[in-house]
Amino acid sequence: AVVSTQSTGGPPVGKTLVMFVEDLNMPLPEQYGAQPPLEFLRQFIGNDGFYDINRYSWKSVDDVTIAATCTVSGRVPVNIPSRLLQYFSVVNMPTPTLSTTQHVLEAKLGRYYIINSFPE
Repeated sequence: AVVSTQSTGGPPVGKTLVMFVEDLNMPLPEQYGAQPPLEFLRQFIGNDGFYDINRYSWKSVDDVTIAATCTVSGRVPVNIPSRLLQYFSVVNMPTPTLSTTQHVLEAKLGRYYIINSFPE
């Protein structure tokens, strides 16, 4: 449950909300280069809230952590403004090989089957 008042919002006291944003690089730039969804996210992170256009007031949001992913492909350039990237710790992971993926899945699924007593 989200705790909310007229000017603030967020998770219950003592809790932290983790917001996950998938494909941060999805919004294409508009004619003049703006990316409104990313600008909204930058404002949300940088100013701990956003402007509520229905009430014409500032809405503060407390105790929120944002995690995001960005798929990099050779066809589409990554267009994430540096003004937004400054709020993230960037980790680059190359795509694992097929044998690495198989090893990880076999290890995880094997442990699951052992713990839950599945027959072989």
